Amino acid sequence: MSADSADEDARRHIPSATHLAEFVMLKSTRRPACVRKHHRQVEAPTDQRQFAYFYGRLFGAIRRHVRAGFDTDEVDRAITGASAQQRPSFVEVADGLVPALKGLGAVDGRTVRQRGYYDAADGEHLISVYPQFALTLHDGTDMFVHVHTAKEPLTPVAAGVLLALLAGAYPGGRVAVIDARRGAVIVPQSAVVRASEASITAYLDEYLNLWASAA
Repeated sequence: MSADSADEDARRHIPSATHLAEFVMLKSTRRPACVRKHHRQVEAPTDQRQFAYFYGRLFGAIRRHVRAGFDTDEVDRAITGASAQQRPSFVEVADGLVPALKGLGAVDGRTVRQRGYYDAADGEHLISVYPQFALTLHDGTDMFVHVHTAKEPLTPVAAGVLLALLAGAYPGGRVAVIDARRGAVIVPQSAVVRASEASITAYLDEYLNLWASAA
């Protein structure tokens, strides 16, 4: 990717659900630095955006593990084959995520075929929503799952925002958020905080204002 292409990506940036949730979790004094970090990530050449693919191999192994009835060595093999940098995080995420998916009653796990978008501020701005798992549950229904992989626990406010973004991007589908390192599953019925459209718009406006100043 050329420098011009990276600059264009940065100008046309649509915040992701993951980035917005990270932003929401922080105190206001730390938010500018968070947005600057995201800006550097988007400006980086594609082959340097390792953050986007860090868990790709692990999630692929977990999907195959789910499809096989949780009776494979796929996850162990992914952990064994991981780099020294990846392995500790792979272990922590897998130890919480696999039982959580099993507890949800997943019988099939797939990648999401098409990225979704949440319309905010009367359609003036979008938030990109790309859940890591599309599940089929034991009762035949589908569920879209966002996986929080960070070391910091997911806050109730951020969980509420993620659930609202998932529901808005995939209307009519069942949704859940999993705080993988803690094995915590949050569904709309169990959410401590429910995010309103107004609150999401306010977060997005603050994010985009900081994004513009980071350019």
